[in-house]
Amino acid sequence: IKMGVPRLFPYISRNFNGSVITFDNGAIIYYVDHLYIDANAILHNSAQHIFNYGSEIRINDQYKDFSFEEKILKLYQHFFNTIRNITNTIVPRKTLYIALDGPAPIAKQAQQRQRRFISARDREGKIGAFDSNMITPGTIFMYNLTMYMFYAIRKELNTSLRWRQLKIIYSPTNVPGEGEHKIMNYIRENMNNFNNKDKHCFYGPDGDLIMLTLAAHIDNMYLLRTNMDMKTKYDL
Repeated sequence: IKMGVPRLFPYISRNFNGSVITFDNGAIIYYVDHLYIDANAILHNSAQHIFNYGSEIRINDQYKDFSFEEKILKLYQHFFNTIRNITNTIVPRKTLYIALDGPAPIAKQAQQRQRRFISARDREGKIGAFDSNMITPGTIFMYNLTMYMFYAIRKELNTSLRWRQLKIIYSPTNVPGEGEHKIMNYIRENMNNFNNKDKHCFYGPDGDLIMLTLAAHIDNMYLLRTNMDMKTKYDL
């Protein structure tokens, strides 16, 4: 089942290349006022990296001797560290909003159910494999991730002066709605509180974010995404 508009961003890059900056991770630091992170894709990438499957598969698996529980903890740590690294590249000065997908509308749930049956079928018989269906609202895995994120964010607030100066919002999976739409609702509800000169940046790989950020009607709106060809680069 294909989703989204996968050819839209390449089309924009090809025809409006002046609107896209591609740079190495860590090569530049860009300051914004508000940073919004749609974090579901980060969580899936972290799972693939730690459990060595999907697009992150490697010949040398550094975690192969770890127990399942140790890998889960490493996954949580990798997820948070990725978010922290993003904030070191696109540095927010006022707001950091991190959102994960909550329960979806019933029509989307029906589509998700089809994909997850296929995922379970393809995984059958693979001992020790990560069940990507665990990345679903209501699972123990997601509950434990929420507890870990509350701990990690509080720890960062206690140790990072920069984070301490931010308004930080973490919207976990028990808050209904897809991550990008929770963020867009927040933007719409706070339009009157934003300064016209504020810079906003939305992180996420989905093509529909191009339309959503345009529809926000904010002049200084940027979209950050990992480069699809080179994972060590960003597109802004």
